[in-house]
Amino acid sequence: MSIRGVQDGSRSPMLLTDSFFDDGGSESPTSAVGAEAPRELPNELSAPYEVPQFPIEQIEKKLLIQRQLNVKAAECAQSVRSFAGSEAGGALEEAVRLRIPDDDEVDIVLPHFQRVAISGEDTSGVPLEDLQQASSYLVQALEIRKRYMEMSQQSYSTITARFVRNMEADAPQNHLPTVKVPKSHIADHIVHPPFKENKDPWECPNPDAKGYTIKSDRGVFNLYRQEGGVESRVPYKYITLTQYIQDMNTMCNMIADGPLKSFCYRRLSYLSSKFQLHVLLNELRELASQKAVPHRDFYNIRKVDTHIHAASCMNQKHLLRFIKKTLKNHADEVVTLHKGTPMTLKAVFQSMNLSTYDLTVDMLDVHADRNTFHRFDKFNAKYNPIGESRLREVFLKTDNYMNGKYFARIIKEVAFDLEESKYQNAELRLSIYGKSPTEWAKLARWAIQYDVHSNNVRWLIQIPRLYDIFKSNKIMNNFQEFLSNIFQPLFEVTNDPNSNIELHKFLTHVVGFDSVDDESKPENPMLDPDVKIPEQWDDEENPPYAYYLYYMYANMTVLNHFRKEQGLNTFVLRPHCGEAGPVQHLVCGFMLAENISHGLLLRKVPVLQYLYYLAQIYIAMSPLSNNSLFLNYHRNPLPEFLARGLCITLSTDDPLQFHFTKEPLMEEYSIAAQVWKLSSCDMCELARNSVLMSGFPHEMKQYWLGPNYMKEGVAGNDITRTNVPDIRISFRYETLLDELTNIFKSHLSAYQYSNGPAPSTPPPPNINAPIVSLKRPSLVPLEELSAAASFLTEALDLRRRYMEVSHQSFPPDLASFLAAHKTSSSPRHHVSPNVVKAMKEWDYDAVDLQMAATPNDNLAYEFDDIPSKWSEITISTAHEEASENPDKMSNNVRTSFGSQEDTEANLQESSDPWSCVIPSNKNYVYRWHGGVVHIYRNEFDMQVSQPLNYQCVPFNQYVEDLNKLGEMIANGPLKSFCYRRLSYLFSKFKMHVLLNEIHELALQKAVPHKDFYNIRKVDTHIHAASCMTQKHLVRFMKRALRQRAGEQVALRGGRPCTLRSLFRDMRLEAHDLNVDLLDVHAVKNFTLTTRSYTRCGLCSSTYTSTCTTSTSICTMYTR
Repeated sequence: MSIRGVQDGSRSPMLLTDSFFDDGGSESPTSAVGAEAPRELPNELSAPYEVPQFPIEQIEKKLLIQRQLNVKAAECAQSVRSFAGSEAGGALEEAVRLRIPDDDEVDIVLPHFQRVAISGEDTSGVPLEDLQQASSYLVQALEIRKRYMEMSQQSYSTITARFVRNMEADAPQNHLPTVKVPKSHIADHIVHPPFKENKDPWECPNPDAKGYTIKSDRGVFNLYRQEGGVESRVPYKYITLTQYIQDMNTMCNMIADGPLKSFCYRRLSYLSSKFQLHVLLNELRELASQKAVPHRDFYNIRKVDTHIHAASCMNQKHLLRFIKKTLKNHADEVVTLHKGTPMTLKAVFQSMNLSTYDLTVDMLDVHADRNTFHRFDKFNAKYNPIGESRLREVFLKTDNYMNGKYFARIIKEVAFDLEESKYQNAELRLSIYGKSPTEWAKLARWAIQYDVHSNNVRWLIQIPRLYDIFKSNKIMNNFQEFLSNIFQPLFEVTNDPNSNIELHKFLTHVVGFDSVDDESKPENPMLDPDVKIPEQWDDEENPPYAYYLYYMYANMTVLNHFRKEQGLNTFVLRPHCGEAGPVQHLVCGFMLAENISHGLLLRKVPVLQYLYYLAQIYIAMSPLSNNSLFLNYHRNPLPEFLARGLCITLSTDDPLQFHFTKEPLMEEYSIAAQVWKLSSCDMCELARNSVLMSGFPHEMKQYWLGPNYMKEGVAGNDITRTNVPDIRISFRYETLLDELTNIFKSHLSAYQYSNGPAPSTPPPPNINAPIVSLKRPSLVPLEELSAAASFLTEALDLRRRYMEVSHQSFPPDLASFLAAHKTSSSPRHHVSPNVVKAMKEWDYDAVDLQMAATPNDNLAYEFDDIPSKWSEITISTAHEEASENPDKMSNNVRTSFGSQEDTEANLQESSDPWSCVIPSNKNYVYRWHGGVVHIYRNEFDMQVSQPLNYQCVPFNQYVEDLNKLGEMIANGPLKSFCYRRLSYLFSKFKMHVLLNEIHELALQKAVPHKDFYNIRKVDTHIHAASCMTQKHLVRFMKRALRQRAGEQVALRGGRPCTLRSLFRDMRLEAHDLNVDLLDVHAVKNFTLTTRSYTRCGLCSSTYTSTCTTSTSICTMYTR
């Protein structure tokens, strides 16, 4: 198997128009040769004229290069066609044939970056039968989600939807999906905010009353109209409970399917590797694209906190200041009732023996600490300042004696801070508990009465799953009352807005619903077909998560149909999902929710993680929140999800409990950037995702992201607004299209085999630039991979059995072991041709890397000279001899890089025997320690778990199991597989340093007025007793001996002695002191380091008799 780089793309971006394609859909050489591609300057949209941004000589040089590239266009097209003629290049042939829609106004600029395409007969790494079965399952799951989203008026990925629609029987044959990209005019470029400062924020349309009758049918509200004296149901469709249970069982069977798990895990691993390679090759280009955009950086692009609770949206210092200020200015205001007696704010604090002077952040005790980890009950208690529920009721509630007056004030202060920041926005969650049907009216009255509104804020309604508490307190009789209290007021106000005009106005600023509570509560995650309907659910047991979410979804679906008919805004479902508890919660989220919050458990279920990627479901993640509650920060899967292409956003959750600064969202970004080394492009991508995920109006998103933000790929990105390079957008778009194409193509092939002809699948991405192609081998044969997975699974089952025998708890993470490591496999590591190309800026000759197809699978590399602009790196091998003499190529590789045995020896020599670095995305490593085998779990790139120790069992069973594990450790294929993975990571890091060290240095040199000497530095680890230099200490001792010689400084024999007498006992005078005599500097012998803290050479040969005196001086000066 060989790897060869097709000369790709070191060409400039091209402006593609219809003239670039002939009538046959292929490139037209005559249209490219000799034609100058029009250049699009960054200010083209904002001004009708062009301002030169570079010296004329440089512009002319670039235009000359552009003309040369245009001349080469025909040759390039021909090379692509010749490559596409092979079976490996079939996908590219369709890509070149892809026509731009017949529109005179088209301006798609494909970004210039290094692309990687996978070709070959087998690019999936799994048998054909498994591939077809997995593809069928995935297509079925995507169809299920599409049906649920369309039914409920929620959004669905347009890219995925296009592929799914094409699978329908009535889809037109040979239909090629196109994206219409009308040219952006200056008039389309929104310069001013879409909202007016003086406009009434609560102004909204007031449709006429419908006069429908509202009734609940098996837990779902329906509408009925009177027609000729007969009541008929309005045909608003929704998914029935029976269909929902059937689809959920189908999804749960999918995530348990072995071949599907293996396939999804392989694809996720491939996506991670592809992104790492993309970053390696294109990071500098992305950074250069960002630098070329004026007035845009991470600080001044729009960001939305998509998951934040209103009751904790302020930080603890803000809450403290607000309480003190309110107590000082409104002490005599009546704020609550105590046993029927009104109490002023001053009386409330007097009852707690507190004053404003006593209040501190520590006394508030609202911040989460290490004691809240896996203790959701203690976390909920943190909502009570000073541990008093009365203060929470007074300051953090909308429904209290003062109608939420103080809470409105502090929310408006938070909103003012957001407005001052200009670029930060938030979607605050307000609670509707479902205890009473008047809750909605009270909440709306609170918002309207105190004008709690901001252009930087939108509202979500969170519904806590607290039916069991209400039932135990006899607040309601069955679950239907809970649903009625939540949804009936919404249907009534939609039916007749004048029935509650305040609620009608308030709902125009509500974007969706959230379901909140502790997901780790024990429950039966699956629903039986004969489950009780809400009218019959009168148990004190809380319904499961899937039950709650279905009835929220079903009622919201009917409500959305009704509101759409009335011309009103609709709602989306964005629940807390996958933070803890069973993985079935994520199945519910996939089927019912437009977006979710947390999603941590996706790391345990590769099938669902891959489906969330394919469906482009946005996930709001809060690493600082998770760090205090369920998952340590370094184990958070956010960087892994982001690398694989999942739609991730950063959010704060509860700044009151988890953050310290005035800008909690920026604090979240800054910590993530430092811990995970996120680039500026990564953070801007997260920020762009947050805007897309949010429920802010379409006009505001156009202002924030650009007028074409809803279009696919590069056409929908405006770097002057988002600061996300087109390179990154194009990479994400093309990668997603590639994955969908592979899946639907395999599904269609299986469909055609069993049913005859089927609709055509959409083609792969429209890639006009030359593409680097490589064949993708695997690290180990499939048989060895399956055997390794079997061994690891057997070991996990052994652990589970030991825990059950000893009645000990079974770690929840263990489910992810079976889900992930049974399928753990990835291709043999080969260096992409683009790795070296990344070092070639403004160089238009490709670098060629060759891999010799030898029986021993040896590597051989051939590097062209790197331009002297960076540095010259040349590793010489014979290109001609490589193909003719593989054995000689093998020797060259051993000479250059060392043999496998030499590499292993070097690793053993350089490794610390007392530490074990477990790379992410690896199988378990078994090690013996103290006669007991330990299992170490490997998370991809970032996560390292603690060892899971086997407990003692009967000796015979222990010996038997011990022998089993010993056989596994001695298994040759398993050792080979693990060693290959470790060697792959080691080689990859070496290549990273080789390629990026010079670039990093160049970036530092390019920064004016900054180097190591004039940047801020803080010594964060220094001891006070040794914070001075030895010269400083000598001067200080001399000065003290001259000026305070008569001061009593120590006790000797129970009698005080002066400084002069101490030095006389050592036969020293001030003029005798010097640095050498002090002898406080560290020496080579580590055992004398502590001695250096003692002045005047404690216990030295010269002053042995004065040890006590010297120690006294040491103690005196240290004090």
